[in-house]
Amino acid sequence: MLPWLAKLLMKSSKLNWFARRAELNSSAAKSLLATLEDNSRLNTALFAEAWPLQEFKLIQAWQHSRMTEDYADFTAQEDYLPAVNFFLSELYGDFGFVDRNQDIYRVYPVMVKLLPAAMLDTLTAALEFQAHSLELDMQMTESLVALHPEINRVGQLDLGLYIDINRQCVAEKDRRTQVGGVVSLGKSLVKVADHGVLLRLLKMMRMPARAAGFGQLQAFLEQGLSAFRQMPDADYFLHAVSQRETTFIDKLY
Repeated sequence: MLPWLAKLLMKSSKLNWFARRAELNSSAAKSLLATLEDNSRLNTALFAEAWPLQEFKLIQAWQHSRMTEDYADFTAQEDYLPAVNFFLSELYGDFGFVDRNQDIYRVYPVMVKLLPAAMLDTLTAALEFQAHSLELDMQMTESLVALHPEINRVGQLDLGLYIDINRQCVAEKDRRTQVGGVVSLGKSLVKVADHGVLLRLLKMMRMPARAAGFGQLQAFLEQGLSAFRQMPDADYFLHAVSQRETTFIDKLY
């Protein structure tokens, strides 16, 4: 399988065109590198010895529970479930991003040669959103520890406390930017997923990507694209996300 894929990547004029375009598109490549560096910086801070990781997990667990409840109608529908899971598990929470973003300087030159520019842009948008959300969660963690140092022992977080700590450290414009970012990312995923050749290319790259060291980033992107391609009405879903998250922000401020 690998020799066949390697031959296809090297000799197919269409795939070579994609690769050359990605390599020559310095704007897309530079944006991706900057975003990977931001994620790496946040990852390092998150796992520093003095960082209150348990309190950070409380914040993320509460958010995950809130969003799971708010989007229960979509998770009950088989065609929408993968998209909801992608946002909840891959972008808003969990620690899968840590392994995905490691050794960026080794894999980056390979990625910009193999991934078409449209995928580089979409991956950059996903990682930018992830970094922004992670930074807000880390700000809230610091506020939580400062205002309620006993929280790790008590282990309870409710809406009232969440609102208090959010108002202490997160500007309303940053929350609204977060909503705009997730909707924009969703539209980008839809746009790329609509191009079947790009999705087929990404699937064919599974084994070469693993061999090159960015298999988890490839899987991350493929999962997002496949989830949005599967949805019967992506605009309907994204409109619901925009409305529901905006309503939640109105409660926060």
